[in-house]
Amino acid sequence: MQTPYKLFLGSLDELVHRIKNHVDQYYRRDAKGDWVCKNCNAAILAIQADITLHFQEKEGCVGPGRVGGVLTPFCPNCEVEPEKYGCIHLPKDVIQPVQFRIMGFHGDIGRFPPGF
Repeated sequence: MQTPYKLFLGSLDELVHRIKNHVDQYYRRDAKGDWVCKNCNAAILAIQADITLHFQEKEGCVGPGRVGGVLTPFCPNCEVEPEKYGCIHLPKDVIQPVQFRIMGFHGDIGRFPPGF
């Protein structure tokens, strides 16, 4: 799966739906419950991509500067590794109430807030 880039959506729920559809279409769980590629049986990897929210109503990539993490899965054999940065364009009225919390990380490990 590729990191969303200049993806126009009506809500963040649509992004979750797209990720779930991709997972259902291209991946499956093996006997141990781990995710593997339906095509080559490789273990599925993921990166945490930083996604910026932009206003659909504005031309170009313009927005409030809110950034959130999106776990982006991929097969290391069949798919190109996702980009570490991307953007989603949402209606202004959808972005206004969205709250992102910037969390301090201890070392290189951090957890994105639940409920995203």
